[in-house]
Amino acid sequence: MLKFIRQSFSKRRRGNEFPSSAPTVASGKDVLDIHVILLDGESQKYRLPKNTLGDDLFDKVCFNLELTERDFFGLQYTDNEAVSHWLEPSKTIKKQVTIGVNNAFTLQFRVKFFPSQPNLVKEELTKYYFYWQLKQDVASGALPVPSDLAVELAALNVQSELGDFEAGEHDEITVSEFRFVPSNEQTIEFERLVLLNWKQLHGLNPAQCEDRYINKLKDVEMYGVSMHEVLGKDGNTYKLGLTPFGMLIYDGEERIGLFLWQKMEKLAFKKKQLLIDVTDTDPRGVEKLHVFQFTLRSSKVCKHVWKCAIEFHTFYRLQSSHSASVRPKQSFVRMQSKFRYSGRTEAQMRSSARAPQPRRQIQFQRRPSKRYSRRESHRIRERIVSQSQTNIESLNSSANTTNNVKLSSASQTSLNSPKNMPLSNASSSALGKGSIGELNRKTGDQNLIEFSPVSTDSRSLGYASYFGSSSVTKNESIGSRATNFGEENATPSRSDGFFGQDLNRNQLVNSAKVSRRIMMTEI
Repeated sequence: MLKFIRQSFSKRRRGNEFPSSAPTVASGKDVLDIHVILLDGESQKYRLPKNTLGDDLFDKVCFNLELTERDFFGLQYTDNEAVSHWLEPSKTIKKQVTIGVNNAFTLQFRVKFFPSQPNLVKEELTKYYFYWQLKQDVASGALPVPSDLAVELAALNVQSELGDFEAGEHDEITVSEFRFVPSNEQTIEFERLVLLNWKQLHGLNPAQCEDRYINKLKDVEMYGVSMHEVLGKDGNTYKLGLTPFGMLIYDGEERIGLFLWQKMEKLAFKKKQLLIDVTDTDPRGVEKLHVFQFTLRSSKVCKHVWKCAIEFHTFYRLQSSHSASVRPKQSFVRMQSKFRYSGRTEAQMRSSARAPQPRRQIQFQRRPSKRYSRRESHRIRERIVSQSQTNIESLNSSANTTNNVKLSSASQTSLNSPKNMPLSNASSSALGKGSIGELNRKTGDQNLIEFSPVSTDSRSLGYASYFGSSSVTKNESIGSRATNFGEENATPSRSDGFFGQDLNRNQLVNSAKVSRRIMMTEI
């Protein structure tokens, strides 16, 4: 008894000695190093006295964030058994949180209660943190959503962070750097649909995207549900979901039961057993009492689920938390837990939101989501496209160089031709119109020339000759009658002249090339 009295007086002294506005201690064993990780990944560090209450730390966090609608949020920590707990405001931090990395107490700033009517939330900053919590729950699979809705939510996410879609800057590769849903659900087809939906969100600013994101999720079955794994009497594993209107019982993904808050007569725990007394009315109008018992893996987990249920019932069901704090007078020996929810209820926050109050203008910086490496298929496609473009540029460059060199060679040959015979006469008068065949455009081979017969005269070229440029020599004339055309050892039997001029074959071929070049250029 003396120990109980001493602890009671020491708590009162600590409350007066270290108020929320008291200066922090610089160093020593009497201080706590605390890291608070926000929803957007930002971290806040505090050095507080070792006897600081949980409510004092939460006041400092909300003050630094300029957060007024604070009753929706809470600080969460994990104990040595990997059980998550909410930081109780009436207890000291040191008695609740275990030491984490580098001898610092680590806590997570999270959403504790989701509003049943998000439109009644006034502050843009409050919606910003709701958006972050919902986005994390959807990405981790804690909040399952249909595939079509997941695409719409992902598009709002990208629009909020990157703004309007730009065709030359954004593509499927950009979308693949985000994580919207569990990895097994985010496929290439999913990212393609996200890109198409993103194009339709032109003009929306981040605040509008966040507001749409929240309102699209408020009608989802698992919105705002706190899930806990339990064991039934039959030994099977079930999931117990705490909601604003009651408790949901799931067998896998199938909902098999619902306990409304107004139908609950008793909610208690004993070691690892969670006991729920629920009244039900049969078709004859007779009320029956049903007792349900669930087993959890440890007494700490069981007490944590019981506390969460008490807070959910008080926040969503009651008009004020003071009615829940009224307890019947007990004897000196306490047999039950004295835990009660001490914050404002949703009804109180709804009434304050409806009251005419000036809206605050808060300037805060939105932080981007974590980016991941691009999808491997996109990387392979990038390499293939890049290599193809390089090959095309190389081929175009090589073709242009070849054409320029051969055009220069043809021009130089035409300049060295006899002055008394123009190129047009040499090509048309000597062989006649259409005597020179077209070049092979498909293969681009400039060395193959085809001659057509222009006369039946035995003195002229009466056979079609097909040969390469290497078989032509300066001494061969157009009237040569070699039997093996196109062979290097073919020698002319005689040299005949056309129209009184002895033109060799090489000059005519070069003249034909230049004429064809000029015609192709004009076309």
